[in-house]
Amino acid sequence: MAARWSLLLGTLTALSLSSCWRNDFAGDQRYAPPDRPRVGPAPRAWIPGDQAKTAPGATPPKGIQNSDNTKSVTPPEPVREQPVDGEDLHTFALPGPVAINVRIAPPRSRLLAERAVVRIDLRAGFTNGLPGLAELVALAVSETADGAAGRPALNAVIQRLGGRLNIEVGAQWTTITAAVPAVSWEEALRAMVERIHQQPLSHAWLASLQDRLIKHKLSEWRIRPALSEADRWVRYGAGSREAIVHAIEDRNLPEVVLFQRRYYRPRNAAVGLWVPGAPKDATFLLERAKAAMIPWRQEPEAPMVGADRKYVPPEGVLWLEGEGEPRVALIVPCSPQTPPSLILGECYSMDGIGGRLGELAAIELGFEPVFQVHELGNFNERFTVYECDLPAARVVKFWETAQAAWRSLGDRPPTGQELRAGLDRARLQLLQRQDHAESWFQATSLRLLRLEPGGPSHDLTALDKLTTPDIAATARQWAKAPLALVVVGGSMPADAPPTFRRGSAAIPSYSRAPQSETEGTEDKAKRYLDLAVKALGEPRLFRGIGGYVAVESLRDEDGLTVQMRTTFRFPDKLERTTEVLGSSISTKVDGTTGRESAGQELRTLTAGEAVNLLHEASRNPVVLIAGYAQGTLRFRYVGQRSRYGRRVALLELIDDTHPRLRMTIDVQSGLPRSVETSSHRPGVGPVQERDYYDDYRRMRGIRVPMHRVSSIDTEPLGIEATFRSFEILPR
Repeated sequence: MAARWSLLLGTLTALSLSSCWRNDFAGDQRYAPPDRPRVGPAPRAWIPGDQAKTAPGATPPKGIQNSDNTKSVTPPEPVREQPVDGEDLHTFALPGPVAINVRIAPPRSRLLAERAVVRIDLRAGFTNGLPGLAELVALAVSETADGAAGRPALNAVIQRLGGRLNIEVGAQWTTITAAVPAVSWEEALRAMVERIHQQPLSHAWLASLQDRLIKHKLSEWRIRPALSEADRWVRYGAGSREAIVHAIEDRNLPEVVLFQRRYYRPRNAAVGLWVPGAPKDATFLLERAKAAMIPWRQEPEAPMVGADRKYVPPEGVLWLEGEGEPRVALIVPCSPQTPPSLILGECYSMDGIGGRLGELAAIELGFEPVFQVHELGNFNERFTVYECDLPAARVVKFWETAQAAWRSLGDRPPTGQELRAGLDRARLQLLQRQDHAESWFQATSLRLLRLEPGGPSHDLTALDKLTTPDIAATARQWAKAPLALVVVGGSMPADAPPTFRRGSAAIPSYSRAPQSETEGTEDKAKRYLDLAVKALGEPRLFRGIGGYVAVESLRDEDGLTVQMRTTFRFPDKLERTTEVLGSSISTKVDGTTGRESAGQELRTLTAGEAVNLLHEASRNPVVLIAGYAQGTLRFRYVGQRSRYGRRVALLELIDDTHPRLRMTIDVQSGLPRSVETSSHRPGVGPVQERDYYDDYRRMRGIRVPMHRVSSIDTEPLGIEATFRSFEILPR
């Protein structure tokens, strides 16, 4: 009987921890459970070369045994790459629990003789998961302290060591770099690995990180409108500023935790060390680096939070109309950064003060603009941005000029004079990279990961071997890449080409007041709550509700059906009978105590399990609206969103006992559409629970939803509930 009872509990756990995301219902239309999400293959390890030979005498390592008795992906055998073209470079793939490439390169510059640089490249960017997650996780790694363990935030640790921390999030990569005194590189690496491996986040702390990130973006849009808009386009695509603010604000704790567990993994990383005075034989540095990285262990791959997106580079013209003269930002692709492309970049603009762009602009515009030049993105998504002020009447002509100058590189290869000037400036860039740690890593990382050739010494040698046909062939290929132009300010001319897209330069409104300062947002929330009360019934009817009795049929994608009868009395009494697989389970909860029985078997519920059951029963929209009408629940207004093809108001419960419970209300019909909240599941961790409601019917004067689809982030199955009856109990 004990085994059968265990099977029943396992079945119920699978039902309650199932996941599906439903996005496509409107009105009161019914819909079927969604398709099962697909989880992509695990990222392959980044080993120096697919044809790398195994070190002599090496023993293939075994699969890593984790605490949950599952085996993770077997790490690669140790591989060592010899120095290339005279570079002091050593590359290793570490065996054992941590499978990471370590690069050790002594600097040549005396100016950096006392500084070490520790860098971790993670394949985790804006195209992975839901919008906003990559930036929030990076900010959490930098700024989250662990008070229980006595660990300060990573940024504070690096500053205490006398260094500085820099985190850059790109479309597909996140780079974490710490520059510290040479004697402190081990401590810096250890701190980085600890913070990357796990963060003790809370709902309140995540909310503060979201607030800081959004306010930073709003500030950037005000101070540097054109450049920040170009950066937004490069990172996020052609969405609006408001959509970015909403995306960051809507992220929740389970999504952040799952993103970190999935992408901040040893198999997704490469670690680089730039250590002054390192000897040719870097074995002892390698051993010390391995010891510092012990806490970072390979774990089973976490589920995906949103599908990975294909990166789409910016293309065309986006004009954000506003006050003042236009400020333009021309976005030019500069990947991959090979020796021919460095020369061609100089031929195109000569670092913003000449080149074909400047010469053609002087002819077509009557003057030669002087640009501020910026670099955006990282690795395979790198762009050069040329920024300047232009009269609105000259913007269309400038765009045509920029495109013509760009295409001319393929039509007319650089002349001898252009090549000489471009060659000299390209050589200077490569020489500077050799003596600057962060530039060195930027130039060498892709070669070490076998994504493209490059590296300062390697590129210097290749630069001197270039021929005119080589550059001409690269120019023809390079000129096929699309350009993009951002215009901020002024008004778009009526005769602008149809390819010009119009937008607004207005800064999105944002206010995320703490719960102690919610008076203004409460007033706005009441507007939609009153709309919901009117749509569902009358205030006097809701004030008389004391609970409900619901009989429902639950069905998952595999066809398993469960019959459930729930009696819930406000605020903390619940009785439930569950019929599953021919057996009956009885559950009774009173406050934080409860018990379950199946036949002769009896089990006492933990306080957490009892509270989770009460929270689940109280999430029904009828209960939430009744709590508002009776004055026991308060909500604050978050904003409006587009969900399931409709416009909804997003309201958040002001109550510490429900971690970030949010309800959406259709702004047209007034019907509650969804309820979501976070909870902690034993053995699973924080999860985001979502319920979607429709099929509203009138029961004793109150419209109640008779259909629900529930999902939880960490499981691939969804649960569809059809109510056979719903009886409202008086107070």
